[in-house]
Amino acid sequence: MLFRLLFHQSNFDFLPGSFNPLQDIDHNTDAAHLSHDYYMKLVPTTYHPINGGKMSGYQYTYAYKGYGMQGGYLVPAIWFRYDLSAITVQYTDRRKPFYHFITMICAIVGGTFTVAGLIDAVVINASEIFHKLELGKQS
Repeated sequence: MLFRLLFHQSNFDFLPGSFNPLQDIDHNTDAAHLSHDYYMKLVPTTYHPINGGKMSGYQYTYAYKGYGMQGGYLVPAIWFRYDLSAITVQYTDRRKPFYHFITMICAIVGGTFTVAGLIDAVVINASEIFHKLELGKQS
């Protein structure tokens, strides 16, 4: 028996950057006694893009197990087990507000002045210690 199962994208690719883990998976086997077990965990998902609207679909993960019995009486089968999550994931695109940009600029300027102040203090203290050593007043 030749077993071939191909999964194609349906409504699993509506999210930007999403992927379909079963896309083009091929469990091809000539073993007549092999059974296939797919466990799929489905999570309902909604996506609200920045320009408005709403898209709904599912995200999922899966686990596959192929098993058989050598010389025994096992009827070949394919099982699809679904676990539908009770929690919905919601993605919403939002722009960062303008004050976020101002805060970042202030943080960069403040950090630059702090580091410059620390370097200045180290250089001044090192030069004073070096000057005292030259005069022989350092104990």
